Amino acid sequence: MMIVGKSTREGKATMDLPDFADPIAIEEIREFKTPPDLKEEAKIILQRHNCQIEEHPEGYLIHFPQGTTCTRICRYGVTEHRRITLPDDYQLHDFYDWHRDTSILHYTRE
Repeated sequence: MMIVGKSTREGKATMDLPDFADPIAIEEIREFKTPPDLKEEAKIILQRHNCQIEEHPEGYLIHFPQGTTCTRICRYGVTEHRRITLPDDYQLHDFYDWHRDTSILHYTRE
């Protein structure tokens, strides 16, 4: 299953191209924007893992619990593969297109 959305870090949109000097970079992530077609199953799973979800006309804003990290795994052209790890060790995988400022967020069914 996947969620398509725009990623933000600490409320600031990630519009600048990344510095790939470090093969793996870890940073805290607090929010993630999704379009309005967020699946009900995804909402339930995220809420089970202490994420708060705000509904807006243009989509949803997912607030991750404090201590959630985002690890840059690798880059494929303009696409970056990132792993989001919640404090309870639940993991999501994000494939972020820097050119389009769009993400595909993959989650595991429970």
